[in-house]
Amino acid sequence: MAHTTTLAKLEGDIIVLHFGGVFASINADVFARSLIGFVQTARAVSHSIEPDDDIEFRLETMADGSFRAVVKKIQKHAGGFLGRGAENVFWGIVGAVIFNQFAGSDPKIMVTTTTNEVVIETGSQRVVVPRNVYDAARNAEKVPAVQQGLRETFSPLEEDTSITEFGLTQSISAEPLFKIPRSHFPIFSDDTRVVEIPSYERVKSGRANLVILKAWLNHSNRKWTFDWNGMLVSAFIEDVNFLDKLQRRDFKLGAGDALDAVLVYKETFLNSVGTFVIDHNSFVVTEVKDIVSTR
Repeated sequence: MAHTTTLAKLEGDIIVLHFGGVFASINADVFARSLIGFVQTARAVSHSIEPDDDIEFRLETMADGSFRAVVKKIQKHAGGFLGRGAENVFWGIVGAVIFNQFAGSDPKIMVTTTTNEVVIETGSQRVVVPRNVYDAARNAEKVPAVQQGLRETFSPLEEDTSITEFGLTQSISAEPLFKIPRSHFPIFSDDTRVVEIPSYERVKSGRANLVILKAWLNHSNRKWTFDWNGMLVSAFIEDVNFLDKLQRRDFKLGAGDALDAVLVYKETFLNSVGTFVIDHNSFVVTEVKDIVSTR
Protein backbone atom coordinates (compact mmCIF):
# COMPACT_ATOMS: atom_id res chain seq x y z
CA MET A 1 0.00 0.00 0.00
CA ALA A 2 1.34 3.43 -0.94
CA HIS A 3 2.48 5.74 1.84
CA THR A 4 0.33 8.90 1.87
CA THR A 5 1.64 12.35 2.72
CA THR A 6 0.63 15.93 1.98
CA LEU A 7 2.64 18.89 0.76
CA ALA A 8 0.38 21.15 2.85
CA LYS A 9 2.87 20.39 5.65
CA LEU A 10 5.50 22.45 3.80
CA GLU A 11 4.42 25.80 5.20
CA GLY A 12 6.22 28.72 6.80
CA ASP A 13 9.70 29.92 5.90
CA ILE A 14 11.72 26.76 6.63
CA ILE A 15 12.39 23.69 4.51
CA VAL A 16 14.69 20.74 5.21
CA LEU A 17 16.70 19.07 2.46
CA HIS A 18 17.24 15.35 3.09
CA PHE A 19 20.22 13.61 1.50
CA GLY A 20 19.73 9.89 2.16
CA GLY A 21 22.52 7.38 2.54
CA VAL A 22 24.70 5.61 5.07
CA PHE A 23 27.42 8.14 5.82
CA ALA A 24 28.62 10.43 8.57
CA SER A 25 29.68 13.19 6.18
CA ILE A 26 29.01 14.35 2.66
CA ASN A 27 31.28 15.48 -0.17
CA ALA A 28 31.57 19.24 0.39
CA ASP A 29 31.75 20.12 -3.32
CA VAL A 30 28.72 17.97 -4.17
CA PHE A 31 26.75 19.39 -1.25
CA ALA A 32 27.61 23.02 -2.06
CA ARG A 33 26.74 22.75 -5.75
CA SER A 34 23.49 20.90 -5.08
CA LEU A 35 22.48 23.40 -2.41
CA ILE A 36 23.19 26.33 -4.75
CA GLY A 37 21.13 24.62 -7.46
CA PHE A 38 18.23 24.17 -5.04
CA VAL A 39 18.34 27.84 -4.04
CA GLN A 40 18.39 28.83 -7.73
CA THR A 41 15.31 26.65 -8.26
CA ALA A 42 13.52 28.26 -5.31
CA ARG A 43 14.40 31.77 -6.49
CA ALA A 44 13.16 31.01 -10.01
CA VAL A 45 9.91 29.62 -8.59
CA SER A 46 9.54 32.80 -6.51
CA HIS A 47 10.00 34.98 -9.60
CA SER A 48 7.46 32.89 -11.53
CA ILE A 49 4.91 33.69 -8.81
CA GLU A 50 5.78 37.35 -8.19
CA PRO A 51 8.52 38.86 -10.39
CA ASP A 52 8.90 41.92 -8.15
CA ASP A 53 9.46 39.98 -4.94
CA ASP A 54 12.90 40.10 -3.35
CA ILE A 55 13.76 36.98 -1.36
CA GLU A 56 16.90 35.86 0.41
CA PHE A 57 17.70 32.23 1.24
CA ARG A 58 19.91 31.23 4.17
CA LEU A 59 21.45 27.93 5.25
CA GLU A 60 20.29 27.71 8.86
CA THR A 61 21.40 24.32 10.18
CA MET A 62 23.06 21.09 9.13
CA ALA A 63 22.34 17.82 10.85
CA ASP A 64 23.44 14.20 10.77
CA GLY A 65 21.15 11.26 10.29
CA SER A 66 21.36 10.68 6.66
CA PHE A 67 22.40 14.28 6.02
CA ARG A 68 20.15 17.29 6.33
CA ALA A 69 20.28 20.99 5.61
CA VAL A 70 17.74 23.57 6.79
CA VAL A 71 17.09 26.44 4.37
CA LYS A 72 15.22 29.57 5.44
CA LYS A 73 13.42 31.99 3.12
CA ILE A 74 13.58 35.66 4.15
CA GLN A 75 11.22 38.23 2.67
CA LYS A 76 13.21 41.42 2.05
CA HIS A 77 10.23 43.73 1.64
CA ALA A 78 6.52 43.68 2.24
CA GLY A 79 3.95 43.38 -0.50
CA GLY A 80 3.63 41.24 -3.59
CA PHE A 81 2.11 37.78 -3.85
CA LEU A 82 4.40 36.29 -1.22
CA GLY A 83 3.68 39.15 1.16
CA ARG A 84 -0.05 38.49 1.28
CA GLY A 85 -0.08 35.15 3.07
CA ALA A 86 1.03 32.98 0.15
CA GLU A 87 4.40 32.55 1.85
CA ASN A 88 2.71 29.71 3.75
CA VAL A 89 2.53 27.65 0.55
CA PHE A 90 5.79 28.70 -1.11
CA TRP A 91 7.85 25.66 -0.09
CA GLY A 92 4.90 23.45 -1.02
CA ILE A 93 5.10 24.87 -4.55
CA VAL A 94 8.84 24.15 -4.71
CA GLY A 95 8.22 20.62 -3.42
CA ALA A 96 5.44 20.07 -5.96
CA VAL A 97 7.72 21.18 -8.81
CA ILE A 98 10.27 18.53 -7.79
CA PHE A 99 7.78 15.74 -7.13
CA ASN A 100 5.83 16.42 -10.34
CA GLN A 101 8.98 15.99 -12.42
CA PHE A 102 9.88 12.77 -10.60
CA ALA A 103 6.37 11.30 -10.80
CA GLY A 104 5.97 12.34 -14.43
CA SER A 105 8.64 9.82 -15.44
CA ASP A 106 6.46 6.92 -14.20
CA PRO A 107 4.27 5.55 -17.01
CA LYS A 108 1.90 4.15 -14.35
CA ILE A 109 1.40 7.48 -12.57
CA MET A 110 -2.12 8.12 -11.33
CA VAL A 111 -3.35 11.70 -10.87
CA THR A 112 -6.71 12.39 -9.24
CA THR A 113 -7.95 15.99 -9.29
CA THR A 114 -10.67 17.53 -7.16
CA THR A 115 -11.68 21.11 -6.48
CA ASN A 116 -9.35 21.46 -3.48
CA GLU A 117 -6.51 19.01 -4.05
CA VAL A 118 -4.58 16.83 -6.45
CA VAL A 119 -3.50 13.30 -5.48
CA ILE A 120 -0.42 11.94 -7.25
CA GLU A 121 0.38 8.22 -6.93
CA THR A 122 3.60 6.69 -8.21
CA GLY A 123 5.19 3.47 -6.99
CA SER A 124 4.92 3.30 -3.21
CA GLN A 125 4.39 7.06 -2.78
CA ARG A 126 1.04 8.85 -2.68
CA VAL A 127 1.31 12.64 -2.35
CA VAL A 128 -1.60 14.99 -1.75
CA VAL A 129 -1.05 18.50 -3.13
CA PRO A 130 -3.38 21.45 -2.41
CA ARG A 131 -4.95 22.54 -5.70
CA ASN A 132 -3.57 26.11 -5.57
CA VAL A 133 -0.08 24.72 -4.88
CA TYR A 134 -0.34 22.23 -7.74
CA ASP A 135 -1.50 24.85 -10.25
CA ALA A 136 1.28 27.27 -9.26
CA ALA A 137 3.85 24.46 -9.54
CA ARG A 138 2.70 23.50 -13.02
CA ASN A 139 3.16 27.09 -14.16
CA ALA A 140 6.59 27.32 -12.53
CA GLU A 141 7.76 24.11 -14.25
CA LYS A 142 7.52 25.89 -17.61
CA VAL A 143 10.13 28.49 -16.65
CA PRO A 144 13.57 27.58 -18.08
CA ALA A 145 15.31 29.02 -15.01
CA VAL A 146 13.41 26.54 -12.82
CA GLN A 147 14.48 23.63 -15.02
CA GLN A 148 18.07 24.90 -14.95
CA GLY A 149 17.96 25.05 -11.16
CA LEU A 150 16.68 21.47 -10.97
CA ARG A 151 19.50 20.26 -13.20
CA GLU A 152 22.04 22.00 -10.99
CA THR A 153 20.44 20.50 -7.88
CA PHE A 154 20.54 16.88 -8.99
CA SER A 155 23.51 16.67 -11.37
CA PRO A 156 26.09 16.98 -8.55
CA LEU A 157 24.30 14.26 -6.56
CA GLU A 158 24.92 11.79 -9.38
CA GLU A 159 28.66 12.14 -8.74
CA ASP A 160 28.52 10.87 -5.13
CA THR A 161 27.37 7.24 -5.13
CA SER A 162 26.93 7.25 -1.35
CA ILE A 163 23.87 9.50 -1.75
CA THR A 164 20.98 7.12 -2.31
CA GLU A 165 18.00 9.49 -2.21
CA PHE A 166 16.86 13.10 -1.99
CA GLY A 167 13.81 14.37 -0.18
CA LEU A 168 12.13 17.36 1.43
CA THR A 169 10.44 17.70 4.78
CA GLN A 170 9.17 20.33 7.19
CA SER A 171 11.48 19.85 10.20
CA ILE A 172 14.89 18.46 11.02
CA SER A 173 13.41 15.47 12.87
CA ALA A 174 10.55 14.58 10.48
CA GLU A 175 10.60 11.88 7.84
CA PRO A 176 10.82 13.12 4.24
CA LEU A 177 7.42 13.88 2.75
CA PHE A 178 8.61 12.21 -0.43
CA LYS A 179 11.85 10.64 -1.65
CA ILE A 180 13.57 10.79 -5.02
CA PRO A 181 15.64 7.59 -5.38
CA ARG A 182 19.11 7.80 -6.87
CA SER A 183 17.96 5.90 -9.97
CA HIS A 184 15.77 8.91 -10.86
CA PHE A 185 18.36 11.68 -10.42
CA PRO A 186 19.15 11.65 -14.18
CA ILE A 187 15.60 12.68 -15.16
CA PHE A 188 16.28 16.12 -13.69
CA SER A 189 19.31 16.52 -15.96
CA ASP A 190 17.36 15.95 -19.16
CA ASP A 191 17.79 19.09 -21.28
CA THR A 192 14.79 18.16 -23.43
CA ARG A 193 12.47 19.08 -20.55
CA VAL A 194 13.23 22.78 -20.95
CA VAL A 195 10.16 24.63 -22.22
CA GLU A 196 10.82 27.82 -24.11
CA ILE A 197 8.44 30.66 -23.25
CA PRO A 198 8.25 33.53 -25.73
CA SER A 199 9.69 36.77 -24.41
CA TYR A 200 7.11 39.48 -23.87
CA GLU A 201 6.84 42.98 -22.49
CA ARG A 202 4.61 44.69 -20.00
CA VAL A 203 4.17 48.38 -19.20
CA LYS A 204 4.39 49.62 -15.61
CA SER A 205 3.04 52.95 -14.45
CA GLY A 206 2.84 54.65 -11.06
CA ARG A 207 3.55 57.66 -8.89
CA ALA A 208 7.24 58.25 -8.24
CA ASN A 209 9.37 60.69 -6.28
CA LEU A 210 12.09 61.66 -8.75
CA VAL A 211 15.01 63.60 -7.31
CA ILE A 212 16.34 65.88 -10.05
CA LEU A 213 20.00 65.36 -10.97
CA LYS A 214 19.96 66.99 -14.42
CA ALA A 215 17.21 69.19 -15.86
CA TRP A 216 16.48 70.85 -19.22
CA LEU A 217 14.52 74.05 -18.59
CA ASN A 218 12.73 74.20 -21.93
CA HIS A 219 10.87 72.02 -24.43
CA SER A 220 13.94 69.94 -25.09
CA ASN A 221 13.94 66.48 -26.61
CA ARG A 222 16.67 65.52 -24.18
CA LYS A 223 16.23 63.25 -21.19
CA TRP A 224 16.23 64.49 -17.63
CA THR A 225 18.22 62.51 -15.08
CA PHE A 226 16.72 61.49 -11.74
CA ASP A 227 17.43 59.46 -8.65
CA TRP A 228 14.49 57.11 -8.13
CA ASN A 229 14.80 55.10 -4.92
CA GLY A 230 18.55 54.85 -5.41
CA MET A 231 18.28 53.98 -9.12
CA LEU A 232 19.69 56.34 -11.75
CA VAL A 233 16.89 57.03 -14.25
CA SER A 234 16.99 59.00 -17.51
CA ALA A 235 13.57 59.94 -18.83
CA PHE A 236 11.81 62.21 -21.30
CA ILE A 237 9.15 64.52 -19.85
CA GLU A 238 5.96 64.46 -21.94
CA ASP A 239 3.89 66.76 -19.71
CA VAL A 240 3.58 69.81 -22.00
CA ASN A 241 1.71 71.85 -19.38
CA PHE A 242 4.57 71.38 -16.90
CA LEU A 243 7.18 72.34 -19.52
CA ASP A 244 5.19 75.45 -20.48
CA LYS A 245 5.08 76.61 -16.85
CA LEU A 246 8.77 75.84 -16.42
CA GLN A 247 9.68 77.88 -19.50
CA ARG A 248 7.52 80.81 -18.26
CA ARG A 249 9.37 80.58 -14.93
CA ASP A 250 6.14 80.02 -13.02
CA PHE A 251 8.25 78.05 -10.59
CA LYS A 252 11.93 77.49 -9.94
CA LEU A 253 13.96 74.37 -9.45
CA GLY A 254 16.82 74.05 -6.99
CA ALA A 255 19.39 71.48 -5.96
CA GLY A 256 17.78 68.52 -4.24
CA ASP A 257 14.27 69.27 -5.53
CA ALA A 258 12.16 66.38 -6.78
CA LEU A 259 9.19 65.80 -9.05
CA ASP A 260 6.09 64.08 -7.75
CA ALA A 261 5.26 62.49 -11.08
CA VAL A 262 3.76 59.59 -12.99
CA LEU A 263 6.58 57.39 -14.28
CA VAL A 264 5.98 54.89 -17.09
CA TYR A 265 8.43 52.23 -18.24
CA LYS A 266 8.62 48.79 -19.85
CA GLU A 267 9.71 45.46 -18.43
CA THR A 268 10.77 42.50 -20.56
CA PHE A 269 10.44 38.87 -19.51
CA LEU A 270 13.75 37.06 -20.00
CA ASN A 271 13.58 33.31 -20.50
CA SER A 272 17.16 32.87 -19.32
CA VAL A 273 16.40 34.01 -15.77
CA GLY A 274 12.67 33.44 -15.66
CA THR A 275 11.77 36.94 -14.56
CA PHE A 276 11.06 40.49 -15.73
CA VAL A 277 13.82 43.08 -16.06
CA ILE A 278 13.44 46.83 -16.50
CA ASP A 279 14.14 48.39 -19.90
CA HIS A 280 16.19 51.40 -18.78
CA ASN A 281 15.74 53.11 -22.14
CA SER A 282 11.96 53.23 -21.80
CA PHE A 283 11.42 55.64 -18.88
CA VAL A 284 8.95 58.46 -19.56
CA VAL A 285 7.44 61.04 -17.20
CA THR A 286 3.88 61.42 -18.48
CA GLU A 287 2.58 63.85 -15.82
CA VAL A 288 4.14 66.06 -13.16
CA LYS A 289 1.82 66.33 -10.17
CA ASP A 290 3.93 68.69 -8.09
CA ILE A 291 7.42 69.89 -7.29
CA VAL A 292 8.81 68.71 -3.97
CA SER A 293 11.15 71.49 -2.82
CA THR A 294 13.91 71.11 -0.25
CA ARG A 295 14.03 74.87 0.32
